Amino acid sequence: MVGFINILLILIIILTIVLFWILAVKTDILRDPGTCKDPNGKNSFSLGRTQFGIWAVIIFCTFICLLTLKKDDPGEVEFTESVAILLGISAGTTVLSRSIDGQSPTLRIKNRAFGDGCSRGFLRDILSDSNGVSVHRFQQVLFTILLIYVFIHSTIKISNFPDIDGYLLTLSGISSGGYLGIKISE
Repeated sequence: MVGFINILLILIIILTIVLFWILAVKTDILRDPGTCKDPNGKNSFSLGRTQFGIWAVIIFCTFICLLTLKKDDPGEVEFTESVAILLGISAGTTVLSRSIDGQSPTLRIKNRAFGDGCSRGFLRDILSDSNGVSVHRFQQVLFTILLIYVFIHSTIKISNFPDIDGYLLTLSGISSGGYLGIKISE
């Protein structure tokens, strides 16, 4: 029975990642809504939505992995304050980014580097603003990758959700704040 449960949990992880990938490619789940003026084009990818989606999948899949590891006592899997803070920073960044973009219909289009709001590819979309590839978006991506590495490494090391150093969480908040602050002035 335990082997079946482990296989089921691994299948849930695989299905979650595949579903997220399919939704990211086929739908607007990670895209800025309603920005593309070309009827044959797709909306550009949103950095905030992408970051939030990735953190949601990582935290969910980590929880499933930990349930698999602690199959004898799933109650040992404990969410930490760090997990809530990481997801909260990501959610806040997404909401505030969308709020900034939603200030006016023309601002939504002007915030995209290519003027028409249409996608030019995932990396170009998330790294570009109205002036092309920008340092504030690049640093946001870099610090998100750093925190993902620390989160996964720490989780593997202790076999539970980690307590991430307060300075790293502060760095994540500053990174998001810098991204949003510059986004306002775009």
